[in-house]
Amino acid sequence: MNFLSHYYFDKDSINAHFVLGLVLPDLTKNFNKTWNIHPQKFIEQLSANAQLMEIYDGWQKHLLVDKLFHSSAFFKQETDKLKQFITPLLSGTLVRPFILAHIALELMLDSLLIENKKVDIQQFYTHLRDINQHTLVEYLRINAINQPESFLNFYNKFIENAYLYSYTDYSKLVYALNRICYSVWGTNFSEETKTELEQVLLQYKTELISKFTDIFDEITTKL
Repeated sequence: MNFLSHYYFDKDSINAHFVLGLVLPDLTKNFNKTWNIHPQKFIEQLSANAQLMEIYDGWQKHLLVDKLFHSSAFFKQETDKLKQFITPLLSGTLVRPFILAHIALELMLDSLLIENKKVDIQQFYTHLRDINQHTLVEYLRINAINQPESFLNFYNKFIENAYLYSYTDYSKLVYALNRICYSVWGTNFSEETKTELEQVLLQYKTELISKFTDIFDEITTKL
């Protein structure tokens, strides 16, 4: 799941460091794919500070939600369906249709949460602003990350740019997918492919909109 989908399950939380933990696994991977963080290995050091443990608890919640999502029938069925729609557009590229469908589904779920006012995106960003950044750096340092301060510029730009607001504009959602494809496979879509992909996603959205809350309800019952 993407950022706002993770936040959805704890959207009433008043704990900024816990909310940070909910999205930190994805933020750190987006910043540096070589960072392999396993905080359970450092639980003794983390438990010495309440804010560090709040981040840890959010991190563990993230892992649990991802496990439930990726093992669900909803994920398999909808990813397979979206894969069928987008595969013809990827002919001649290195992009793997299943992975792109997986990512697109997650971004669309975030988009639908925003459109249907299921999360307060402003409050989400407020939480991320309110955290103690020294605590964030210490969390990364304890997890054996060298030069953890290097993450802060990326983190602050993520908040400042607030690009999650743009997910309701599907041309910008496709732009985000294009950037991911370039990062992973070195592939940039042509303008024609971008237009076609946007049309495909908008068509798929008409099916998804009536049932997208099902997966959130299902996961909620299992937490």
